[in-house]
Amino acid sequence: MIKKTRVKLGLSQADLAKGICSQGTISGIEKFDKVTRFNTLSQICERLHLELEDINHPKTKELKRLKQVENHLVHHNFAKAALSFEEIPVEKVNNSFQQIRYECILGHINLGYYHNLDEAAFHFTKVISRPLEDKVDFYIAWSNYGMATVWKRKQAPKKSLEFLEQAVSVLRTIKLAKKQDYSRNTDLIIEILSELYELQEFQRVIDLSAEVETFLLSQKYHYKLDFLKDFRARSLRALGKQKQGFSEHLRHGLMQKVPEIFL
Repeated sequence: MIKKTRVKLGLSQADLAKGICSQGTISGIEKFDKVTRFNTLSQICERLHLELEDINHPKTKELKRLKQVENHLVHHNFAKAALSFEEIPVEKVNNSFQQIRYECILGHINLGYYHNLDEAAFHFTKVISRPLEDKVDFYIAWSNYGMATVWKRKQAPKKSLEFLEQAVSVLRTIKLAKKQDYSRNTDLIIEILSELYELQEFQRVIDLSAEVETFLLSQKYHYKLDFLKDFRARSLRALGKQKQGFSEHLRHGLMQKVPEIFL
C-alpha cells in the first residue's frame, strides 16, 4: 500500500523519508513489510494521505476496529457499533487524536444505543472543548451534531440549532485531501440537513444543500447529490406553503379589520 501510493504521487523513497526517517526505513517497509515505530508510520501515512487503518501494523488493529464502529454508526447500526466497540481495550487508544475519536464514538453509542443523553453529552463535550486542528476537526463537528441531537431530544430546539450551526462552521474549516473525506463530510452534512428540516429551518436547508452541491460538482464528485437535491426541493415546497399560510393568515386578519361599510 505504501509503495503503491508513493509511486502514484510521484515521490521517491528519499522524498517520502525526508524529515521523518531514513530512506532505508522506507525501503524496509516496502520490501519486507518491516514493522516500524507507530509515530513514524503515522507521519508516513499523513504525507501519503493514507489512513492508518489501511496499513498492516500491530498497533493499527484497534484503529481498524474504531473505523468499523464508525461505519456502523454512519449506517445507524447502533447495536453492531456497541458490540464492536466493546472489543476495543481503552488502554490501546494511547494518543490524543485517537482519544478524541474514541470519546466521539462513545458519545454516539450512548446516544443511539443506550439512549443515555447525559452520558452522551459528557463525552461530546470533552471533544468539543478541544481546539480545532487537522485530523480532529471532523470529530469536533460530529460531536457538535451529537449535542444538537441531545438537545432536540430534551425538547430544546434553539440549543439544538446552535450546535448544528457550530457543526457546519467546523466542517467549513476542514481541508479535504481525498475523496474519502468528501464522502464522510457529505454524510454528516446530510444528517445535519435532516435535523434542520425537522426544525423547519427550510431556508438554511436550501442554502446549505446548494453550497455543498456546488462544492462537490466543482470537484467532479457526484456523491449523494440526489439527497441534496431532494432536501432542497422539499424545503422549497415547505417554504412556499409556509409563506402561503402566512399570506392567508394576514389576509384573514385584514378582512376582520375592514369597516362594515366597505363590505
